[in-house]
Amino acid sequence: MARQLSANAGASYHTMHNAIATSVLYDKNTGRTTTQQVNVNGNWGASLNGGMAMPLDKSQHLSFQEELRCDYNRSVDLMTVSGMAAVQSKVNNWNVLNTLKADMAGWRPHTPELYLKRSLTSAPRVTATIFTNR
Repeated sequence: MARQLSANAGASYHTMHNAIATSVLYDKNTGRTTTQQVNVNGNWGASLNGGMAMPLDKSQHLSFQEELRCDYNRSVDLMTVSGMAAVQSKVNNWNVLNTLKADMAGWRPHTPELYLKRSLTSAPRVTATIFTNR
C-alpha cells in the first residue's frame, strides 16, 4: 500500500502606517495623567506556519493532522512625562500554537444510514508578552 502524505508551509508579514495609539502624558507636578489618541508608526507582525496530514488506514477514513504556527506582533504606544520628549513603549507578543488532530470520517458501522465524523483535537498554546521602552 502506498502512503499518502500532504504537507504545507506558509509565511506572512504585515505592517501598519499611521496606526492609532494611546498616548499618555504624565504631569509630575500635579500627578495627573492625560490620554489622547495619536498616529504612530512601528506596528508590524510576522507569521510562520507548517503542517502535514496523512491517512492512517487503507480506506482513508482515519487520518492524522499536525499544524505548527508561530506569530509575532509588535505594537507601539507613546509615554510622555511633562517637559520631556515622548518615549515609544513597544510591546512584543509571541504566540506559538501546535495542533494535533485525529479524524475519523466516513466510517459506516452496521447500518448504511449512519454516517460518523469524529475529531479529537489537542491544541496547546504558548504566549509571551515582552515590554520594552526605547
